[in-house]
Amino acid sequence: MRIALDAMGGDFGVQPNIDGAITALKDNPDLHVTLVGDLSSIGPLVAKSGYPIDRLHLHASEGYVEMGEKPIEALRQKPN
Repeated sequence: MRIALDAMGGDFGVQPNIDGAITALKDNPDLHVTLVGDLSSIGPLVAKSGYPIDRLHLHASEGYVEMGEKPIEALRQKPN
């Protein structure tokens, strides 16, 4: 199974999303996870985790909606 995970979403920042993805990968050997988000934020955390990237992939997003942004304004300013 392959899933994509918005690594930037969540109330507690990026780290819990990465930790959850790694836990899921350890529990399910048939799982592949693609973390989507700002590579400068998620890349170092994934590297620091030491988890091999054979089933954990990174995909750059073209921006993301921050917690304080109003959704409609973010959609207009960041259409991608």
